[in-house]
Amino acid sequence: MMPQMNGLDALEKILANNPKQKVIMMTAYSTLDKVLNSHKEGAVHYLMKPFDSLSILENKIDEVLNT
Repeated sequence: MMPQMNGLDALEKILANNPKQKVIMMTAYSTLDKVLNSHKEGAVHYLMKPFDSLSILENKIDEVLNT
């Protein structure tokens, strides 16, 4: 967990500075509400940690960069 803000606060600040920025949210602490809110607020993907392999993250990054 981040000490100064939560992920949705960070997402809001990132998109306020660069509205076209593509953001992939990652967390080990999630609820369906958080996932839905992150998409509503502008995240393009939401990944749950731990990953089975880094290829999951690499695939999402490739997918985002190619859209």
